[in-house]
Amino acid sequence: MTEPEGADPSCVDSIKLGHLRENLPFLSRTIRAFIRAENAEHFGDMNTEHGEIATLSLIRENEGISQNDLAQYIVLKKSAVASLIKNLEKRGLVQRRKVQSDRRYNALSLTPAGLAWHDQLMQRMDAQHKAMLDPFSTEDRAALLDLLNRLHQHLAARASQRAAPSPQRMTLKD
Repeated sequence: MTEPEGADPSCVDSIKLGHLRENLPFLSRTIRAFIRAENAEHFGDMNTEHGEIATLSLIRENEGISQNDLAQYIVLKKSAVASLIKNLEKRGLVQRRKVQSDRRYNALSLTPAGLAWHDQLMQRMDAQHKAMLDPFSTEDRAALLDLLNRLHQHLAARASQRAAPSPQRMTLKD
């Protein structure tokens, strides 16, 4: 496995984390660095773009999803998602179609080639998850994923609340 830049695997057991053992930003950042290294190992030869796997997975599960909804869910800028979709469309993996009721809305779906590509990616992802979660029992894996999904939902709801206009942020004009 490729280690994140600056990581020394021999020090993992000798470094005391103290309060960082319970510091979510620290843990999520370092876990993400390790996962990026895992991604390089598992998907490097497939030349996937940043966000491609999540994008294809969400489109497959939510056929007709809009680019805006997709961007909001995967927490990428709309311009980044537009560029990614354009490249996936150019590669013949995704198709966009305008919705009659709102011509600004791009409904996304996978092409047959996109479905086949997604299947290949999922096989790799299954192998990757098995390797990363190997130290956990089936029950622990289920509990971990359940807790992570609940945290994801909670933080997404908080982000939506921050984005919504609040009475304190609104200004009245005479």
